Amino acid sequence: VLKASCQDEVATAFGLEKLHPQSNFFTSMELLKKYPGRVFEFMGYLKDKKDLPRDMHVISRNHPLKADQIKKKFQLVEKGQEYLLATTLQKDKKVMMLTRRIY
Repeated sequence: VLKASCQDEVATAFGLEKLHPQSNFFTSMELLKKYPGRVFEFMGYLKDKKDLPRDMHVISRNHPLKADQIKKKFQLVEKGQEYLLATTLQKDKKVMMLTRRIY
């Protein structure tokens, strides 16, 4: 969907909202089982790096740090179902979200 640049059309079809116009992360209050992409459960924002598990994947979209930089900074090993999503929210607030991949 990202490579074809049709994420906005898919989001509209499923009634999703963008977290930020440039981030390409979408949200919904309902679990959409037929969504044609990865689905994550939001678990909270990263507030202190000591709360961060060492085994997790990293995705960075519209954030000053790239995924490789974040992995190196926090010494993360990519495995498991937990993901750190680094992005920008509305009003240009930079965040790192702790999530778990559902499917």
